[in-house]
Amino acid sequence: MKSRDLFLAFILGIVGMFIAVFFLIKNKELFMLVPTAVARGEIWRFLSYHLIHKNLNHLIENCIGFFFVGFIAYELKVGLKRYILAYIIAAIFAVLPIWVVFRFIAFGASAAVLALFSFSSINLTRLGISLVVVYFLLLGLIVIGSSGEYSFLGHLAGFGFGFLIYGIFSLFDKRKQKILRRCDGNA
Repeated sequence: MKSRDLFLAFILGIVGMFIAVFFLIKNKELFMLVPTAVARGEIWRFLSYHLIHKNLNHLIENCIGFFFVGFIAYELKVGLKRYILAYIIAAIFAVLPIWVVFRFIAFGASAAVLALFSFSSINLTRLGISLVVVYFLLLGLIVIGSSGEYSFLGHLAGFGFGFLIYGIFSLFDKRKQKILRRCDGNA
């Protein structure tokens, strides 16, 4: 299977999961990241909150965003394994820094989608595209698309978290290169 086909399969699989959860799960609050529920020990919510969407518009926006960001990542040659790992990390952790402080009910994939965008978009500089312009436009979309202070902060946290993931991956890449150079020197 070609890289493009695998990327598309992953994207469509996640989008399909969002859609299935939206239509099959009736009690959505059971899977949202609710502070009182987590305090009672319902820790599965850390793994499920990003799959829950409040209404059809919310679902459609996140599906389109996920598809768009996946296309960008593919075109920028981010790599499928790296993209999947970044998605898993972002889906679970992107909103947590702000959630821990403000203790709001978190749900939806927006923070993960924005984390994937910032994670992938750093590579736009290779194409001569100004990141300042891209990020300014994206921040405008975050402001327009946010429906409350926590929504805005959650989206912003996701966007920032993508840079953190990129930085961590870069550190591992540098460490890997250093180890490989050492191994080549000993051979």
